[in-house]
Amino acid sequence: MLKYSDYDYKRIDVEKFKSDANDVIDNFNSLQSASDQISHIKKLEKIMGEWATYNAIASLEYSRDTFSKKNKEENEFYDNIGPEMQEISTKYATAMLESPFRQELEKEFGDHIFNLKELERKTFKPEIKDMLREESDLCNRYTELIASAKIDFQGETYNLTGLGPFHSDSDRNTRKESYKARFDFFKQNGEELDSIYDSLVKVRTKIAKTLGYENYVELGYNKLGRTDYNHKDVANFRKQIVEYVVPIVSKLHNQRKSILDLDHLY
Repeated sequence: MLKYSDYDYKRIDVEKFKSDANDVIDNFNSLQSASDQISHIKKLEKIMGEWATYNAIASLEYSRDTFSKKNKEENEFYDNIGPEMQEISTKYATAMLESPFRQELEKEFGDHIFNLKELERKTFKPEIKDMLREESDLCNRYTELIASAKIDFQGETYNLTGLGPFHSDSDRNTRKESYKARFDFFKQNGEELDSIYDSLVKVRTKIAKTLGYENYVELGYNKLGRTDYNHKDVANFRKQIVEYVVPIVSKLHNQRKSILDLDHLY
């Protein structure tokens, strides 16, 4: 198995990728046997996998260093072509779902992949491509803002991750002051964070309504590939947490307060 450091990174040739992928997809349902379709699926998965791999590397490198000009350019390249790639992927999903040999394909690959393809088909239309690019831009603004944190604490400068260990320090005051430093950063950048969040809500609502959803909630679950539960199940889970888990946790906290001989547990 290759280590991450062993992977070679490159920008994909977009036109070649689209040509290769479309050639497989366009001929998919004219094939005369399940075995031929299985062979084409494996070929297409290899093509799609190449794009997904380089896209993931570009995204990871950008997350590791948002100040790098090269990382930003590569991430923006894949963000920009992302909707085009998603269009091809959705076309592939539709071809699989409409296969006359679907039963045989399910035996080969399992039925869960068809559940995922069905969700994928529900989360994309060509009309939302520009909205998806806007969504990516907003997410990148958030990533860059969070990565820009330079927080002075106890004579040193930390980012949000570096400040983390102080949140669980054995000294109570250190924990308190580290959290104060953390949330001071969010307070100082509150207007920018609010602007990003407001814009994200608006563009995601627009995407959802364009796709025929009432709001982004159901679309969000579908985009995450949640095939066996939905927002109603999660709401019921939260309700049970409040009813059954919170009282137990509160009891444990009170026991801890007593053991530590504290007047108040923060």
